[in-house]
Formats: sequence, C-alpha cells, structure tokens
Amino acid sequence: MNARIIKETRSVLPVLGVTMLASVAPRLIWDRDVAGGAGLAFFALCCVMMGAACFGNEYQWRTMPLLLAQPVPRRKIWHEKMFILAVALALGLAFFLLCVPVDKDSYPFLVLVPFCVFAVAPYMALRVQNTFLAAVLTFGMPYGICGLLALMWWIFAWFFPEPGRALDESIQQHANGYAMVATTIYCGICYWLGYRAFLRLEAVPPQSKELKLPGGIEAALAGRLNRLMPGYRGPWTSLLRKELRIQKYAFVFAAIMGFSSLLIALVRDLDRSADHAEFLTAMTIMPIVVLAFVIPFITSGGCVAEERNWGVSTWQRALPVSSRKQWTAKMAVVIFTCVLLGIVLPLGLWVAYGWVFHLPTGPGPIHWDQFKMPTSTELYWITLAGMTWVLGYLLWLSLGVFVSSLCANSAKAVILNLGLLAGGAGLVVGTISWIIRVLDISPSAEHGAELIFSILAVYFTGLLGLTQFLAYRNHRRGEPDTRRVWAQLVTVTGAIVAGAALGFVLWWDYSVVPPALPPAVQTHISRH
Repeated sequence: MNARIIKETRSVLPVLGVTMLASVAPRLIWDRDVAGGAGLAFFALCCVMMGAACFGNEYQWRTMPLLLAQPVPRRKIWHEKMFILAVALALGLAFFLLCVPVDKDSYPFLVLVPFCVFAVAPYMALRVQNTFLAAVLTFGMPYGICGLLALMWWIFAWFFPEPGRALDESIQQHANGYAMVATTIYCGICYWLGYRAFLRLEAVPPQSKELKLPGGIEAALAGRLNRLMPGYRGPWTSLLRKELRIQKYAFVFAAIMGFSSLLIALVRDLDRSADHAEFLTAMTIMPIVVLAFVIPFITSGGCVAEERNWGVSTWQRALPVSSRKQWTAKMAVVIFTCVLLGIVLPLGLWVAYGWVFHLPTGPGPIHWDQFKMPTSTELYWITLAGMTWVLGYLLWLSLGVFVSSLCANSAKAVILNLGLLAGGAGLVVGTISWIIRVLDISPSAEHGAELIFSILAVYFTGLLGLTQFLAYRNHRRGEPDTRRVWAQLVTVTGAIVAGAALGFVLWWDYSVVPPALPPAVQTHISRH
C-alpha cells in the first residue's frame, strides 16, 4: 500500500475511533430522544476535529515542510488527503446511523455536517495553520455568516417590503432548495480556495501561527485575576497573561457565537412573523448549549498541551517561579475562563433572550412580591446540591486538564478527552447494569437523597484529587511516554468505574436488604 495513504490513515484513525465510541455511548446512557441529540453533538464535534486535522496535524507535528518537499505533484497529495478524509467521514456517518436513532428531520443535517467539514475544514487549517483554531472557525464561521445574512435580509425587507415579502414566500416554499444552493456555493468556494492555497503554499514558518487577543483585554483580565491571588505582583501578572494567551481560542469561539446569536435574536425580535419564529428561536438558543458544552473542552484541552505545541514547556519549568505557583495560575485561568464563557455568558444570553428580546425560551420577569425566602431545610438541600454540582463541574475540567497533560497538541487532547468521557460513561453504565443483574435488585422509592449527594461528593472529590495529582506530575516532568500514558489512562478509567460501582452498591444497600443475610443482620442493617 502507498506509504502516504498509510500515514494519512494513521492520522485519522484516532479521531475515527473516538467518533465510533461517541456514537455508541449516548444510546447506552440516555433514552432514545436524549441520545439522538447528544449523539448529533458528539458526531458534529468529531467530524470537525477530523477535518481540521487533515492539514492541521502537519503544522502541529512540524511535518508540512517535509510534505511539500516530496517529489510528488501537489495535486496528487491533495487528492490522497481528501480521499482518506472522505472515507473516514463516510465510515463515521454510517456507524453513527447504525448506532444512534435519529428522526427523519435530522437526516439533512447529518449529511450536511460531513459535506461541509470535507469542503471547509482543510481550507481553514491551511489559512490559520492550527488544528484547534481551524476547528473553531469551521463551526463558528457558518454560524456568523447566518447571523449577518439574517440581519441583511431583515434590513432589505424593511426598506423594500414588497420584494422582501415575495422573496420570503419563495424561501418558505423552497426552503430546502435555497439551503442546499447556499451550502453548495459556500462549500465549493472554500474547497476551491483550499485547493489553490495548497498548490501555492511555499514557505512554512517553524512555529504555528498565533491568534493574539488585544493587549488591553489581556492586561485587564490579568489584573482582575491578580487581585485575587496572593504573592508578588510581577510574576503572577506574567503567568496569568501567558495563560490567558493560551485560552485565545475559547475567547474567539465565544465572541463569534455570542455576536452571531445576538444578531439573530435582534432579527427575531424585530421580525414578528410567525413563519420564522421557530427557526430563529432555535438559532438563538443553540449558542447557549454549544458554549456550555464546548468551552470546557477547549479551555481544559489547551492549557498544558498548547505550551508543548509552542515548544516552551521545558523553558517554562526552568523559570525561578515554582511549579506550584505556575500550576495555581494555570488552574485559576482555566476555571475563570470556563465560568466566564461557559456559564456566565450563556446565562447572560439566556436572560437577555427572555427580558430584552422576549423569547419564549428565556426567563420571564421576576415578581418580587411573590418571592419567598427558602426555609432552612430547602436552603440545606440547595446548598448540598450546589456543592455536588460544583464538584462535578470541577471534575469535568480536571479530566480535561489531565488529558491535556498527556498530549502535545490541543486537538489531540480534546479528542482524547471526549473519548475518555464517552468510554468512561459507557463503562460506568455497563458496570451498574451488570451489578443489577448479578445482585438481582430492583429500584426502591425510599432512597436517601442525602446519602446520594454524599456519595457523589466523595466520588467527585476523590477523582478530582487523582486527576489533579497526575496532571500536576505530568506538568512538572514533561510529556509522558506511551507506557505512562496508558498506565495513567487505565488508572483513571478504573477509578471511575470502581467508584461508580461502589457508590451504586452503597446506594442500593441503604434501602434494599439482601434476603440471604441472617435475620439479626437484616435487622441491624434496617436500623442503620
């Protein structure tokens, strides 16, 4: 077999494997409706990463000069890469359709996702010379274009009502046709531009391009975080500014999604037509879900791996600032970015949709005269549930940071993190199902909610400590070898499954007494 084909196949196999794993896991965890929505999100994310890695990996691995120096025509290299990408996307789509039940209305979206990724992602990777940023732009740019087109269409209909009404009726009658034509034009232009860019590509810089945040924003954010941190101001400010620079992709992605969503929400508020209300409402709500789900992956995936991609991780460990302070600054920026862009921003958009744009999915006005202070019991349960949720969210971020400490680039870290979450969730569900069959237990209505929250809190805290310890150790010692990577992945996965199984047994044992125990033991267990 052609050596170049083998190399390209090895490049897409990890992402294709995660795509198949993410297609199987949702159906094992959730019911049919929820599994369909979650599976679509996982499938779209994996397809975008697969397409961006087609040329992005060449920049991440510093092999693009070697690729261009081969005595092979550029057209042949391009066609080989596109062939492997098309086969991988087709296999991922076929496996997804076999494993995940979806509605017939979702079939056009399923076809458009691989088609758009195949045509757009390589061009984005060639332009920005970075896998992660190419994936962000592949997803964010079409959404931003939709927002601008929606605003331009409303302006046109406002100044020219008769032509606007005729165009609106034509679009409603042939909505699928217009969507297919617009998508085909956009994808065709991007594919042609990518092909021309690869044919004309000559000089490749030794370091991947870096997208910088405005200096004022970096300084302002670093100053705000610096006030919360003890110690000498100089090193802390430099460390925080460096960490904020690493998170540039998250800020770019959030800016594109938030600005486009606000444009569409503005059009939705100005256009009172019932024909467009449902579509525009869905377009404005989608960024809330996307930001809340994608930002933790982007932020945690690049915090350690991006330093290795830049080639500064060894130099960073040689600084006079202790590794503990560097790790503290890194985790502070990761948590701050996820809270700001993954919680506060979606919550702000949701509130704005309800209070400003009056969307039915947003919150309504607050009636302070009907507001009642919670009782002490309600406040206790709210606090207990809130602490458990915070620990679970921190565990999600810690898993991403741990995976990032095992990788040398952000794209690989995001894919590995998604695979770890999907595989771990599938193993947990499978373990619990096996325990149910072996112990022959059935649900009981008298479960202790306090015990459930307590078990979850202990479970999350233990995993959080384990993943933080391993990630900090990898950060201090550098990128681990293959043996250490597999050993740590097996350790974390085993801890996830063992903790879930132990917690499940303790939960059921709280209300279900095994019939085989002696009566005296049964009485003792029932009393406690």
